[in-house]
Formats: sequence, structure tokens, C-alpha cells
Amino acid sequence: IDPTNPVASATSEAPGDLMGSWFNPDGTLGVIWTRSDPATAGLVRINRDIYFARSAASPAK
Repeated sequence: IDPTNPVASATSEAPGDLMGSWFNPDGTLGVIWTRSDPATAGLVRINRDIYFARSAASPAK
């Protein structure tokens, strides 16, 4: 993290386009990301969508 180039001020929430990924113990890949709802017709919305996906497990050999 570069403290001289923050993506948000210390008093605001981080932007909604955060993403994370990892390998699960069963060998599948997990991914999670968030997205802030855009303003609609000039109205500011504070909703955030959270998405999660996991790859299919390989068949047992």
C-alpha cells in the first residue's frame, strides 16, 4: 500500500471495485468482488453488490 497515493480518504469507504481470489483446500479457485451501485437519475445510492464464484471441482481419479 502506497500511503502517498491513497485510493480513498481516511474518512471514506474504499471503492467498490475490490477483488480477492484464493485456492480452496479441494483445489478449486474462489473469487469475490464488490461493486458499488452507480448513481441513477442524479440520485446517489449507497448500495454495494457482493459477488462470489468458485470453479468446478475436478472429478476424483
